[in-house]
Amino acid sequence: MLELDHGVYGLRLPVVCTDSGGNGELVADGATGLLVPPRNRDSIVEALRVLGTDYSRSREMGRAGERRLAERFTADRMVGEYVALYDALVNRVEAAR
Repeated sequence: MLELDHGVYGLRLPVVCTDSGGNGELVADGATGLLVPPRNRDSIVEALRVLGTDYSRSREMGRAGERRLAERFTADRMVGEYVALYDALVNRVEAAR
């Protein structure tokens, strides 16, 4: 999993990663970075080439990633989502009794 909080978004860099696991939740394809198919070397090379030759696009994606991180992946929000999930599970168990 990407460590975006102190990683590439903190450096205002775009992300190139495979579209697998939870990466699609973290990286908005074409906006904060580029998602490529898993195990597709040519796609990774092309994505890196695109970002390496289009500095303004690369810079904007990095800034967008930093904004996305600040808006969507705060500790308070994640804690709130876990609490809501826990409450829903407890309610489901109590309703089944």
